Amino acid sequence: MIKMSYVLAYILASQAIAAEPKMTTCRLAAMEKLSTTEVLCFYIGAQNTEESHVSGLTVGCMRQYQCEYNPKPPGMSLKDTLNSIKEAMQ
Repeated sequence: MIKMSYVLAYILASQAIAAEPKMTTCRLAAMEKLSTTEVLCFYIGAQNTEESHVSGLTVGCMRQYQCEYNPKPPGMSLKDTLNSIKEAMQ
C-alpha cells in the first residue's frame, strides 16, 4: 500500500513539472507608437520566440522580461511584422 502511494506521488510530481511552461528572456526589439496614449512593445527571445504587448505611453516598455519559450521557424522579419501591423491599423 505504501509503495503504491509513492508511485502515485511520483507520477503526479512529474506531471506537474511537465505542465510548467519553459521560459526564456525576451528583450525589447521595437517600440511603435499606436496613439497619443498607447505604445506597442515588440519582444524577441530565444529561437525566434516573439511576443508583443500594448502599454501606456507614459509607462513605456520593459527592456526585458521572462516570457514563455515558443520557438518559431524563421519567417517574416521584425520589419515585415511591424509593417503588416501598421497596414492593418490604417
